[in-house]
Amino acid sequence: MATEKVGSRISIEHVDPLAASARSIWAEELLADELSRRGLSAVPAEDADLRIIQLDLSDERASALRQQWQARFGAALSDSAESFVMAREGATVLVVAADQRGYGYALTELYDIVRYAEDPFAELRSLRTYLERPANPARSITRLFTSETIDRGWFHDHAFWDAYLSELAVQRFNRFSLGLGTGYDYLIDRKVVDNYLCFAYPFLVSVPGYEEVEAVGVSAQERAANLAMLNYIGQEATRRGIEFGLGLWNHAYRYDPTADTEQFPIRGLDATNHAEYARDGLAELMRACPDIRRLTFRVHFEGGVPEPTHDFWRVVLSGLKGNSQLLELDMHAKGVSDELLEVALDVGAPVVLSTKYWGEHMGLPYHQAAIRERERIGGRAATAKALGEPLEVGPNAGTSGRRITGTETMRRRSFTRYGYADFVRSERPFGIMHRVWPGTQRLLLWGDPSLAAGYGRLGSFGGAQGVEWFEPLSFMGKKGSAALGLDSPRAGRALYADGSLDTAAPDWHKFAYYYRLLGRAAYNPDLDPAEWRRYLRATYGAAAEHAESALSAASRILPLITVVHAPSTACNVYWPEMLDPTPLVARPAPVENHYADFGGSANSDFDMTPPYAFGNVSPLDPQLFYSPDEYAADVVAGTREGKYSPIEVAGWLETLAATALEELAKAVKVAEPSAPVFQILAADVQIHAHIGRYYAAMFRAAFAYALREARGPAAIREALELHRTARAAWAAAAEVADAVYQPDLPFGRTHYARGTWASRLEAIDQSLVGLEAALAEHAEDEGASADRPLVPPTEQGPKPGAHHQPPGRFVPGEALALEWRLEDDVAVAEVRLHFRTVNQALTYDTLIMDGEGRTFRAEIPAEHTRTGYPLQYYFEVVAPPAAWQYPGLQPELANQPYYVVHADEATAWGAV
Repeated sequence: MATEKVGSRISIEHVDPLAASARSIWAEELLADELSRRGLSAVPAEDADLRIIQLDLSDERASALRQQWQARFGAALSDSAESFVMAREGATVLVVAADQRGYGYALTELYDIVRYAEDPFAELRSLRTYLERPANPARSITRLFTSETIDRGWFHDHAFWDAYLSELAVQRFNRFSLGLGTGYDYLIDRKVVDNYLCFAYPFLVSVPGYEEVEAVGVSAQERAANLAMLNYIGQEATRRGIEFGLGLWNHAYRYDPTADTEQFPIRGLDATNHAEYARDGLAELMRACPDIRRLTFRVHFEGGVPEPTHDFWRVVLSGLKGNSQLLELDMHAKGVSDELLEVALDVGAPVVLSTKYWGEHMGLPYHQAAIRERERIGGRAATAKALGEPLEVGPNAGTSGRRITGTETMRRRSFTRYGYADFVRSERPFGIMHRVWPGTQRLLLWGDPSLAAGYGRLGSFGGAQGVEWFEPLSFMGKKGSAALGLDSPRAGRALYADGSLDTAAPDWHKFAYYYRLLGRAAYNPDLDPAEWRRYLRATYGAAAEHAESALSAASRILPLITVVHAPSTACNVYWPEMLDPTPLVARPAPVENHYADFGGSANSDFDMTPPYAFGNVSPLDPQLFYSPDEYAADVVAGTREGKYSPIEVAGWLETLAATALEELAKAVKVAEPSAPVFQILAADVQIHAHIGRYYAAMFRAAFAYALREARGPAAIREALELHRTARAAWAAAAEVADAVYQPDLPFGRTHYARGTWASRLEAIDQSLVGLEAALAEHAEDEGASADRPLVPPTEQGPKPGAHHQPPGRFVPGEALALEWRLEDDVAVAEVRLHFRTVNQALTYDTLIMDGEGRTFRAEIPAEHTRTGYPLQYYFEVVAPPAAWQYPGLQPELANQPYYVVHADEATAWGAV
């Protein structure tokens, strides 16, 4: 028998009943197994070279650790859920935790250190002191079952769930939701093909009294297997300290009564028993799966019933009254009305509204300073006004021949569609959760510690519980697209032409860094860099440092583009990672709703106010950013707002792209280039960078084209050259992708929801043809253009230094005095204060501040402080020809560019 080496024996001891919980036992087993895998033995205390001791809060040895906690956080450890203290004293690691989760997080941190350390024992012997508590009470991931073809495999795979849920727990996610029926939108989608688990109950349970209801083609044995798997997921999540939620996003049993396209049609239901069956099916499902602790419902018309929906939901949710296992009833916030809130609150369980964080996309960490006017005043009204047509009201009314559903959501409550709306009241009978949708990025690696920390700091905006993320690859295979046009259905979530890459980084494993950063930063935005760098070193070896820098720069590109350029807020149609480009020269308005018919229009036709041209595309935050056309109009007029211009954004994108490529080149020199994980990194960073270069050139081209009246053909010629530069950048992205990815990556049936980067080149070329035609049309103006006035310069120059101390609170009913001070010697024309309550249904008020020397003062009037909402504000400084906003965005793009002050005691969400 081999002699055990000294320095490899570790004991795990506990004196606290917390350690007897299932969650603690799981974490201890995980650590013990990893110690064994790394050649370290778990032994009794008397034989150990290193002891890990979990102490009771009252233990005398825990006193010093509790005092450190008290000094740092000003609160008792026992009052801080999910928190822990961990420190090394000689050859002993002491752990003190507030609860089971806190103890589990301490042990899984030790597991993670052992998992990735070159010398695990040395790492444990030099352990730093941890004083950890969660910044956000809720840190959640949603995984969608979208495609029977792609998703049935992982759904029924025990090994998948064991590894996946363990990773979520290690990265400190405390909630997991399985989303069913999210892939279709009732009254919009008319052709439903893949409806497996879409209307979930008949796929999972047999409901007493409704024996005639069935999903045709699903046997009793298959239904039982589905339920058993759901129970397994819930049990294993619970064992790891993760609260299990089920998202029942669809309650339509037929989408189009005239069609017969569903693979598994639902029989036995009609309008007379629909709501009652859903009520009893829900009650039966909760009884059969006791680990379901949270339920998510989409309660507006897209969730399965025509509006107004509250009568339907009153029946369905009545089946949950008195249910003690339900910890939270979550309603997707779009279209939520007072009637729906009343119905939900009547259940008796805590109610949460889950709002959209940057529409259906992933933007920068701050929350929109303002939503688009289209949503604020109503999408249909804006479209009708732009087209010069009367607004039709009533079911299925439309404009220009397009069917636009006439619903309450699209009219009275349209501002609830894509943000936190008017829900962030200081006093409210419900909670808020911000949900990040998967419209921006679905395939490429993502990982930026700065943005992750920003999401962690700002995830609780408005007193929210935290953030829920739709994970990468959400909606893959959506609407039956996985098998569309293929000789054999696609197996699983295969991404790559070379199967070895899928083998090296299958499914969620590719995005392990994404989970690590977002989960840990939501728990602690000030996380130690060692927590992510240990993973990078183990994954990329000598190239880790440059891989981190390359991916960080690359990962800021698409969130920035999303904020600045949003032809649609809907993730069904706008996918900036693999865009369907809006042309530079305006197209005529479409004559039919191709979006509903899975047809061939560009995404801008669905959700954009005409004209349909790149320069007219609204930012997703129109308060802080110019569109190219808006900026050009101000430049020609000789005026300038403090908004960020498309020229500034182009410069940021070019810098990010250059940094990503430069750091990748350094990584290549020291990497193992043949390693599959590095091949994936190299390809994705390059694609990110080329996308950034594409958009940068297009922003410049759109601005140049918008100056055609002022500058003549020279402006169009410049736009054409820039557009060609953009085309070359996109072609470079396509060349990299063609060497790595599958030729068809399906996230829907439309051309703009599938394909690959190369398939977008045709539309880009069509845009170029339109621009060439515009140049030819204006060629005769060439001589006259020399006499036209020069366009004023657009360079801003360096931003002057300034100081502002936001107040910690305001007194309701009293004016709020603010002071802003200029620190540099700049000739300022005026300083404007922009403010409103934290309510996206409202526009900003503006005051010109009184100036005395370099100090400027103004008061937000008393009527704005008695609304029951927090206040948000920022400053705009005009020094012609320049203008700036304060606080504005910092270089890392991770802060909040405005101030928020709350009326509650000593509470403020400032510009971080």
